[in-house]
Amino acid sequence: MPLRTRSLLALPFLLTALLLGGFAAFVSAAGDAGRPFSPAGLTIYLLVTDPTAPGTVYLSVGAGLFKSTDGGRTWYWSGRGLERAGVAALLADPSRPGTLYALGGGYSADLFSSTDGGASWRRLTSPPLEDIQPLGRGLAIDRSGKIYAALGHALASFNRAGTWTLIRDFNAPIQSLAVDSTAPGALYVATSSVVGGVSIPAQLHKTEDGGRTWKDISGDILPPALGQRTGFGMVFLGVAATHPATVYAGVSGQGIFQSTNGGASWRRLSLGQSIDYMALKALTLDAADPATLYAAYGGASSREPDHVAVSHDAGATWRNRDHGRTTTAVRLLAADSSGVLFAADLFGGLQLSTKGCPWRNLIRNHAGGLAGGIFPQGKVRFRPGSPSTVYTLLAGQNWKSIDGGKAWTAFAASPGSPSLNDLAFDPADPGLLYGAAGTGVFRSNDGGASWVRLREAAVNTLALPQPGTILAGGCGIVRSTDGGTTWQEVLSCQGASPSDRREIERLRINPAVPNEIFATVLSFGARSTYTSQDGGTTWRLVPGTNVLIPDPSHPRTLYAARGNDLARSTDGGGTWSTIGTFESIGEVADLVVDPARPDTFYVVTLGSLLRSQDAGKTWETPSQLPLFNIATLIPHPTTPHLFYAGGSNGVYEVRLEP
Repeated sequence: MPLRTRSLLALPFLLTALLLGGFAAFVSAAGDAGRPFSPAGLTIYLLVTDPTAPGTVYLSVGAGLFKSTDGGRTWYWSGRGLERAGVAALLADPSRPGTLYALGGGYSADLFSSTDGGASWRRLTSPPLEDIQPLGRGLAIDRSGKIYAALGHALASFNRAGTWTLIRDFNAPIQSLAVDSTAPGALYVATSSVVGGVSIPAQLHKTEDGGRTWKDISGDILPPALGQRTGFGMVFLGVAATHPATVYAGVSGQGIFQSTNGGASWRRLSLGQSIDYMALKALTLDAADPATLYAAYGGASSREPDHVAVSHDAGATWRNRDHGRTTTAVRLLAADSSGVLFAADLFGGLQLSTKGCPWRNLIRNHAGGLAGGIFPQGKVRFRPGSPSTVYTLLAGQNWKSIDGGKAWTAFAASPGSPSLNDLAFDPADPGLLYGAAGTGVFRSNDGGASWVRLREAAVNTLALPQPGTILAGGCGIVRSTDGGTTWQEVLSCQGASPSDRREIERLRINPAVPNEIFATVLSFGARSTYTSQDGGTTWRLVPGTNVLIPDPSHPRTLYAARGNDLARSTDGGGTWSTIGTFESIGEVADLVVDPARPDTFYVVTLGSLLRSQDAGKTWETPSQLPLFNIATLIPHPTTPHLFYAGGSNGVYEVRLEP
C-alpha cells in the first residue's frame, strides 16, 4: 500500500546531506530532448565532491549537472540520461569509485545510477509514494550499501537489489540526514521547525537499526522557540567518518553543536564570535580528516559579508578562512578528500581554496554583472568561420569551448577582466574580440586573456557592421568608426517623455547587407524595433513592430512580429503583409527563420516557443522544448535542426526536427 505523503507549503530552505558534501535542492524538470549546453546559471543548486577522487566536483545549475575532474578548471556536461528529471540530490558512493546516485527533481522521485562517473545514467526505480513534494530531497548511503532518501517528510531506503522500503513519515519536512559510516543502519535525521506555516519545535532523530526504532536526540540545542527566533531554523548534520560517536549539528541562529556520544548530550562550539545570533549558512566536514570542519556564517549585521571559518581540532578552535574571498553571500560548502574547499555563493559564483592559499574564482558570480536593468538571458556566440569555438554568456558568467561544447573553461575570468553581457568579433579579424559589460566597452587582442576599456558606460549589446565600426547599445546607441577611440550618440537614451528610456536589448546585423542593422528596444517593458540602413549612423522607428529579422536567403525580405501577427516585407520594410497569426502568452522576445527550411518560423515569448512549418499558416509547440523560460533561440551556423535556447537558467542545446 503506497504511503500518501501530505502536501506542504514550499519552504525557503533546502535539504542538505553533509556526509559527502551534498546539497539537494528543488530543480524543475528538463524537457524531452534539450540538454544544458554550458555551466552558466544564475544559481548553483547543488555542489558535491567525490570522496574517492580528489579534484572531482559536481554542480547543478538550472536543470543541468556538470562535472570537473581538475578542481573546477574544466567542466563537462554529466547529465546524459537525466535530461527529463533534473537533479535534486546527488550521492557519490565512497566504496565504489565512479558510482553515483541521483534523485530526480520536481514532483517525481526517480532514482538514477551511474557507474562511469556520471558520463551516463540509468533510471533504477521510483519509491511507492504519492503526492511527492518538490522540496526536502536528500541522499545518504551506509556501510552496507543501503541508500536512504529524504522525500518531503517521508524517509525511504533502497538496497542494491532494487527494493524500496518506506521507513517513516516524520509529519514534518526533512532538512538533513547523515549516516554513521562504520555502523550499518545508524542514521541521523533533522526535521523542520515549520509545518503548514505553523512553527513547531525542530527535532533531531536517531536510529541504530535502519529505522525500526527511533529516539529524539534534540536535547537543548533545538528549543521550542527556535522556529520563531530564526525564521525557519535551518539544521545541518555531519558525522565524523572515523569517529562515529562524534556528531555535529549546525543550527541557523543557534550555532554549531557537537556530541561525542552519538547525540546523548551536546555542547555548543565557539567560533570566536561575540554575536549571540549566528546566521549559519553551511557546515561541512573534511572527508579525509575527521577533525577538520568548515563553516559559513553571516556577519553581525546585514551589511557585513558572510565569513568562512575552519577548525582543525574538532571544533575546539577556529580561524578565519576569508583571505582572498570576493563573494559576500555563501550558499554551499563542499570539501574534497585532498583538503580543497569549494564555496558557492548566492549569485551563482564558485570559488576554491587550498590549504594555506587564498581563494580564487572558478565561476564568476552575477552580482552587479548586468547593465541597464535588462533581465539576464543566456547568449551563445560562435566564432565566425570556426563554429567549434563557441562562447556562452549569462549575467557576466563567461564560458568558452574549443570542441563544440564538450569541455568548457571560464572565459574572461582573470582579475580585471570585464563581466561580459555580449561578445562581438571584428569582421576582418575574428581573433579581435569586443565585449559589452556593465562597466563599458572592451577590446581584447589576445583572444580574451586581457582587455582594454574603450568606453565607460553600461552596455548590453554590440554589433560590428564593418572593420573598426562599433555599435554599442545600452541606454541608447553610440557609434565609433575608429575602433573605439571616439564615440558619437546615434540613438538617444531619452524617449518621448522624461521617464521614457530606450534600453537596447539586442543589435542584429543583416549578414547579406552589413550596413542594415536592427535594434530591439525595451521601453516601459514593451519592445519596439528601430532600423538603420547606413551602418548605424541614422535610425528610424518601425511602427508596431516588436522584433524584426532578415530572411537568411533573400536580403530584401524581412519578417516582423507585430503583436500576435507574423508579417513579411519583400521591399526592405517599405510595405508589409500579414502571413500568419499565432496565440501567445506575453510579448514576442525573439523571431527566427530556420536556415535549413525557409518556411519554418520560431516565435519565442516569455516561457514558450511556437513553431510554424508552413510559412505562418499554422502553429505548434515543439515537443523538444526545454521547460524553462527562454528568451532567445539561435541556430547552429552549420548543423541543420540544431538550436540553442537561452534563458534565465542558462543555455540549452536542442534538436528541433521537422
